[in-house]
Amino acid sequence: MTTQMLKDGLDRHIDDILATRRFLHENPEVSDKEFKTAEFIRSQIEAAGLTYRTRGTSTVAFLEGSKGPGKTFLYRADIDALPMTEDDTNAGGNKKSAVSKNPGAAHTCGHDMHTAMALGVMKILAELRHELSGRVIFCFENGEETYVGDNPDTDDSRSAGAILKLLEGEQIDACFGIHVYAGLESGKFSLDPGSRMAGINKFEVTITGRSGHGSRPDQAINPISAAAYAIANLGSAWVNEIDVTKTVTLSVCSIDGGSTFNIIPDQAKFTGSMRFFDTAEGRKAEDALRRIVGGTAQMLGCTADITTGFMGASVSDAQMAARFSASVAKACGEGALGSCPPWFASETFNYYLDKWPGALAFLGIHNPDKGLTAPHHNAHFEIDEESIPVGVLGTLQIIADFLA
Repeated sequence: MTTQMLKDGLDRHIDDILATRRFLHENPEVSDKEFKTAEFIRSQIEAAGLTYRTRGTSTVAFLEGSKGPGKTFLYRADIDALPMTEDDTNAGGNKKSAVSKNPGAAHTCGHDMHTAMALGVMKILAELRHELSGRVIFCFENGEETYVGDNPDTDDSRSAGAILKLLEGEQIDACFGIHVYAGLESGKFSLDPGSRMAGINKFEVTITGRSGHGSRPDQAINPISAAAYAIANLGSAWVNEIDVTKTVTLSVCSIDGGSTFNIIPDQAKFTGSMRFFDTAEGRKAEDALRRIVGGTAQMLGCTADITTGFMGASVSDAQMAARFSASVAKACGEGALGSCPPWFASETFNYYLDKWPGALAFLGIHNPDKGLTAPHHNAHFEIDEESIPVGVLGTLQIIADFLA
């Protein structure tokens, strides 16, 4: 399969890819409620003549090359939106391409672009299947935004767990995924090796004391005080225990306890997360959390129940990253390759990279000239559609070269 064939396929489908991205952006659905999104994806798969499997709102499609057996390549896209309302402006003025029509739901992370590009790649390769050996598996993953830190071995009904369940018994030779990135220049493909997105440990802490009247704290055991001390003590641990060369961030993002000014409650709760690129240091941080929170609660006469959800960093295989980079340069030119530091956000593509060799690419969408500077999960976030052809063509070449 020649690069020119891939470029011709892109030319035939680029308008459809852009229309798909805008349709998905205007009609977002939040995690685990992507019902119409899944219907749309499955209709596109059927129109391309592919077989598929479903689990919840996740879908896995199979493209069989007509030239005979060969290797199997997995390409994943996530499909869910965020539970927030999008603003119709970016840093430069009104948004030009698309704005959510569903209040309280918005594609402010770029999953609409991921899905549109994957569907475009699928359609182009389906037309060129007579030039392909082996198989391509297209994974459309639901609920990625809310699954981070869950365990696919025990929760296989959704998101990465559902996809891995659908792929049980499959022999896969390489995996690949793209995340658009507002921290990278528009149109640049970053395929750096090593850790690309952070591991996460999300935690929920419930501290139980004894309720009582606010006038007699001596007759109660105040869990709010214990929670406050525990949070303060965690800050000290991060200064004194975490390896200074291996960053682990700690964020306490919610705290809840009590209902009025004169009643000491039975319980107080707080939640948050840690992010890290070194898994061993992430585990060390979890041990510190459990020891310090549990010890602080006990010191103040309370008990602490701590639950965590741990997921390692998304680490790109060095050989695969180099191989995929060469394919991008072949199709899009050396100028399309970029580089950027790891991103402290987390990604369920870690679960794929833990099972199969592969790489996670960043595709730049940062374009100040168009006002496209807002970070992900921001109401003013907007992707640069001019990066879509680079993402699609680069991915087509990566798959074609790997299966050749």
